[in-house]
Amino acid sequence: MAFRWDSVSLQNCVDDPALVAAAFKLADTDGSGAIYGPEAVLFFGKSGLPNAALSRIWKTATHGTGSIRDAAAFTWALKLVAAELASLRLAAAADSGGGGTGPSSSASSGTVGGMGFDMTPAERKKYLAHYASIDAVGVGHISHEAATAFLIKAKLPRAEIQVLVEKCSQGEVHLSKDAFCSAMHETYKAIRAGSGSGRGGTSVSRPPPPPKAPQPPLVPAAFAPDTASDGFVSFGDFGGGGGGGGG
Repeated sequence: MAFRWDSVSLQNCVDDPALVAAAFKLADTDGSGAIYGPEAVLFFGKSGLPNAALSRIWKTATHGTGSIRDAAAFTWALKLVAAELASLRLAAAADSGGGGTGPSSSASSGTVGGMGFDMTPAERKKYLAHYASIDAVGVGHISHEAATAFLIKAKLPRAEIQVLVEKCSQGEVHLSKDAFCSAMHETYKAIRAGSGSGRGGTSVSRPPPPPKAPQPPLVPAAFAPDTASDGFVSFGDFGGGGGGGGG
């Protein structure tokens, strides 16, 4: 099985149980039926994500147990990697293709997980109006499906919308107002970066481009243990001390 580490390929993988099972076998190098620290470093390290991001993903997917033992946890880890890769790609595209002098006012406090950090109060007000049209009865949150169905009007690939929604939901099964605002803001940024297949979008006018931000590294300089920090390959918290339990 040829495994590709890009957000669209990952999304296609997690939508297919057979592909998930095949990827799990690739990661489970000792055939123990579980993925432990060293195996995870070898497999997920090929994604090119920074150690800090991989460490965060590992802790979230394993719930601190130090291993992935089933397809559900493995699928969740792949989804988180896909969302992180999409976020980095959008940031890189905005940095290389921006050049604009976006809003210099302070960002809205309603951002989620670093997404929508450059959203202005005026933009947030506009996004909230759209949120209210979806959550018409005032439940206080909307489903991933509802958010995706609305944002897909932007003519971006469905897989890209899905990973943005996943990222902004921060693992929750629903999106709050803030999460939706962040997702819509990041969708507009993706349109400006030219990552979509169309130039349509919703009827709302696009906000001005964001200010330039430093581009995060897409590939770590070296994937080496960082014993002085809580890094992805610090085996004190990654993999429960090393070897597999089934060996």
